[in-house]
Amino acid sequence: MFGKLFRKTKKGQMGINQLQPLVITVGVVGIITAIVLVILGNLSTATGVTSGASTAVNSSITAIAPITNTWLGLIVTIVVLVLLLAIVLNSLGVVGGRR
Repeated sequence: MFGKLFRKTKKGQMGINQLQPLVITVGVVGIITAIVLVILGNLSTATGVTSGASTAVNSSITAIAPITNTWLGLIVTIVVLVLLLAIVLNSLGVVGGRR
């Protein structure tokens, strides 16, 4: 069963062996977004920052926060569900047919 998942796929299909770039990309986006939010949070509370700059930083935090709170989790959930569906369909012989 797992031999089918790790073999090379036809052009345009995604197999488990091709997931590493996707996982790395999602991880890097999450890490960079978290670092940006921490830096902006520290910048908004730093001394010597004018009220206009503080307002701009706070609005930037408000604009960036939904990426980590909503979209990143949603993308990861959809990818995991698609993988589970592909594994189930592949084991049932729906995808690629049985030999």
